[in-house]
Amino acid sequence: MRSKLGRLLLVLTLGAGGCSSSDPGTGDASAPPDAATDSDNDPDAGGADARPDVLVSAPTVKMTLDTTTMAAGATVTATITVTNFVLVPPTATNVAGQGHYHLYLDGASGGNYLAADQVPTKQVKIPLQTASGAHTLKVSLGENDHTPLQPAIEDIVNITVK
Repeated sequence: MRSKLGRLLLVLTLGAGGCSSSDPGTGDASAPPDAATDSDNDPDAGGADARPDVLVSAPTVKMTLDTTTMAAGATVTATITVTNFVLVPPTATNVAGQGHYHLYLDGASGGNYLAADQVPTKQVKIPLQTASGAHTLKVSLGENDHTPLQPAIEDIVNITVK
């Protein structure tokens, strides 16, 4: 595999002989046969031959609730939908692309969650001492060991406690 500097020199060399500055994608027909396929071995190359199976999209999370108005002490059903992430039970060993979620009331964080789970549908009890009025429920994706993903992957839903 060529280094990035080596590829740059190759492009500059080929560019001087057959590429115009207005069309950098056109190569010289006399280019070495491996010049067009070098990106096959380098997922960072991003050329036309880059393999889409090595591209990784960031995870997403979405939370929907069966109701957004409830009494303090009531239970609400949260449905958690994730993409590019596998929900698994908490463990001590982190594995890229998998983990679980934490549900938080208002600005809570860290270990102050209402629930932590890997199931897509979760019953969540609103604490009895929650004051009436506007609040938020937040779902945040976490590593297997409970640490939050960085950058944070979360969704917030507004609720009203009556």
